[in-house]
Amino acid sequence: MSFKTEWGYFGREMRVGDTIVQQAYIPPFRTFSQKIIFGVRIKQVINEVGKKGFSYETLEGHVEKGISIFTIEEIEKQLSFKIETFSTPGNFLTKLLGPIISVPYQTFCTRAALENVKRQIECK
Repeated sequence: MSFKTEWGYFGREMRVGDTIVQQAYIPPFRTFSQKIIFGVRIKQVINEVGKKGFSYETLEGHVEKGISIFTIEEIEKQLSFKIETFSTPGNFLTKLLGPIISVPYQTFCTRAALENVKRQIECK
């Protein structure tokens, strides 16, 4: 999956209401794949002592309807990164094909996100 963010386009910090345009590749390879473009909107920016993150919700036309929450927090001097996703199929096709395509793709994307965060933390 690739993405573009509204705050990145304008060169500023993330804000509630910002849009992320996502491009998914089915299968998850850039070459010889079907590309699907959809959007999500920032619902919450979490900026608490010891806890940072954000949540986004899907926009109309997304293959799913739901919300994802990404947080990193310090618990007993250990960093904990969490992804919580609550979703249902966004249309008849994703309801029908969800167990075959959506669920494995979500698992792939979640693992990729966790690996990305792990690499970034290890580099610091």
